Amino acid sequence: MIDFLNALLGNEVKISDVKFLKNEHLGKRETDRKAIFDIFCENEKGDNFIVEMQKAEQIYFKDRALYYTS
Repeated sequence: MIDFLNALLGNEVKISDVKFLKNEHLGKRETDRKAIFDIFCENEKGDNFIVEMQKAEQIYFKDRALYYTS
């Protein structure tokens, strides 16, 4: 996972450690179930940040991304 994330992020950030937290909330129907993971990362400088990964379509992804970056 560390190698994969480092390849995605390029040379700007080098992740040295990750911890996984599963945030999946199972619904009553199969269509309500989604896999969402928060990956807590630490870089070589000791900075911490979260990478969210999910296997589900997001209806308002652009709105959420704008909100998170604001």
